[in-house]
Amino acid sequence: MRTTSETFGPDKGRLSHTLTHTRTELLHRDEHSYTLRISSEVAVMGKRLAGRHHTLRRRFDDVPFAYHVSYQQKGTKTLRVSEKAFPCRVYEGKAAGPEGVLRVTLWYCPRLAPYVLFRHLVLTGPQNQVLEETTWTVVAVDMPYQALQRLVPTVHYKVVQRKPSGTIVRLVVSSEEVPGGVVFESSKELDPQGHLRHRSTQELVAYGIFRAAVSGQGQNYYGYTERFRLPRIGPRHRRRPRRWLVSSPGPTPLQIPSR
Repeated sequence: MRTTSETFGPDKGRLSHTLTHTRTELLHRDEHSYTLRISSEVAVMGKRLAGRHHTLRRRFDDVPFAYHVSYQQKGTKTLRVSEKAFPCRVYEGKAAGPEGVLRVTLWYCPRLAPYVLFRHLVLTGPQNQVLEETTWTVVAVDMPYQALQRLVPTVHYKVVQRKPSGTIVRLVVSSEEVPGGVVFESSKELDPQGHLRHRSTQELVAYGIFRAAVSGQGQNYYGYTERFRLPRIGPRHRRRPRRWLVSSPGPTPLQIPSR
């Protein structure tokens, strides 16, 4: 993913502009969660600087692991999306954690991906004050979107996260035909007075199935069965010539050139 972000000051002037390339790999998944390995590079003045590498584990319902929520069905409701009505099962759950009490409401539709069409999370503190409130709503389905060289059907959803420190609004375009789901995302962060503090866009630039292989000399290398080369950053006269593996006459779909 390529993320372009901007930060603004109190006088509405732009303080910074950042371009970041992020690579995410799926390491493991089970019935309730999945584990990702995330590495990033930040582009500054036409040069890529290596960023941090970390592992992240997340639940499918986006609930923090500190809260052990058990759900109960509370009836059914109908949600209209793209002029169509979809019957949903309503599930509710509550759990206590280190920061307070978390209440979760899910509308689940087994007929339509991403299946959870509406999600509402409210975190309240010891004095019953709202510490965080997040609403996740599907707003359109079966919308065409150009994901690299392919036109894929996508689901559009809106996420609004409210905290005492401000509000974050995200618009996400997701497709089941792309690993990781997200093909585009735009977001903005507002302070309590409604002034723009931060905004960013995130777009898919490459994806594929990653697997290990062995070169002709017996050295391990990695490649994609389906991959797209990232564009280089910087002036053309500063680019280094490509250097391929010595044992190979040229690149194949399973080889990544050494640099």
